[in-house]
Amino acid sequence: MSDLRPRGVPIVIGGVERRILFTLNAIDAIESKYDKPLSDVLDMIVEGTLSDHVLRDVLMILLEDDAERTHYEHPEKEIAPPTEKEIGWFIGLDNQYLVMGLIFKAYGDSIPEPDGDDPNQESGRQNG
Repeated sequence: MSDLRPRGVPIVIGGVERRILFTLNAIDAIESKYDKPLSDVLDMIVEGTLSDHVLRDVLMILLEDDAERTHYEHPEKEIAPPTEKEIGWFIGLDNQYLVMGLIFKAYGDSIPEPDGDDPNQESGRQNG
C-alpha cells in the first residue's frame, strides 16, 4: 500500500525549514486567486508578468498549505504561516531566482512520471 504523505521541497524561511508542495488544496487556492489555470499562473512567473507579486502570492499559498498540513499531521505543532509582508521581506533581488527554482522544483516533483507500461500511452511512432 502506498504512503500518501507528501514530502515537498524544503525551503528555509526566517530560520524555519518548511516544505512547499503543490497539493490539490494549494493548486485550488492559486487558481482561485488568479482565476486562471495553474499553468497560466506559473507562466506569469516565468514571463515576468507581475512576477514579483505572483511569486510572493504563490509562495505564500504554498507555505500556508504547509502550515495547515503540518498542523493536521502533527496537532501539537502550530506553525504560523508567514504574512504577505514577511514573504516580501524574504524574497529579494538576490534570491528571487532561487525561490522560483524551488517553486518549479516543487511543481515538477508533484507531477507523476509517465509509466512505460501504460498501454494507452502513445509510442511516438507515426504510421504511414
